[in-house]
Amino acid sequence: MPSLKEKAAQFAAMHRSGCFILPNAWDMGSAALIAEAAFKAMATTSAGVAFAYGFPDGEFISRDRMLEICGEIAQRMPIPVSADLEAGYGTEPKDVAETVRRAISAGLVGCNIEDAAEGKLFDFDLSVARIKAGAEAATQAGLPDFVLNARTDPYLKRFGTPEQCFDESVRRANAYLGVGAKCAFIPGANDAATATRLAQAVKGPINLSGVL
Repeated sequence: MPSLKEKAAQFAAMHRSGCFILPNAWDMGSAALIAEAAFKAMATTSAGVAFAYGFPDGEFISRDRMLEICGEIAQRMPIPVSADLEAGYGTEPKDVAETVRRAISAGLVGCNIEDAAEGKLFDFDLSVARIKAGAEAATQAGLPDFVLNARTDPYLKRFGTPEQCFDESVRRANAYLGVGAKCAFIPGANDAATATRLAQAVKGPINLSGVL
């Protein structure tokens, strides 16, 4: 079984090397199937984990329970595992930093952190500070290759027109990458043309879902 640092380095390198599919698990059974199918890494889905344990999505399952479930998957799988950790289980940068530290302790090599809660985006400066705190926490914990996947939600939260959503997504994604995120996640950009424009405008790796 590779070490945590080896898994983190492998996962970070995948983000620098080109396109890849990152399947999502929600329990040990689905994780085992993903590993058996020879994927090189996997993530967890916060909604899937919550639903599997009888909770609605949106931090109704506690941070402790989420990390217990995702950590068990990470520790038993031979490939890197990243976890969807919602909006970091708290508004302040210190909350995101603590979530990242605990994710690393649980055996995870990456996590999603969202920049919205209760139906709206966090203030831009606060959002950047939150991602910066998470990235710094990973480095301080001795895992600089930890892939903080900074999710930005203008499309999902209907920030404005499609063009306004595009501009704000790019603005936030580049800011997050600039303070240490290893990847930017922009859900809701659901067509190939928009995906292409985002890939050209964002200055680093991007994660997209639902692109047709």
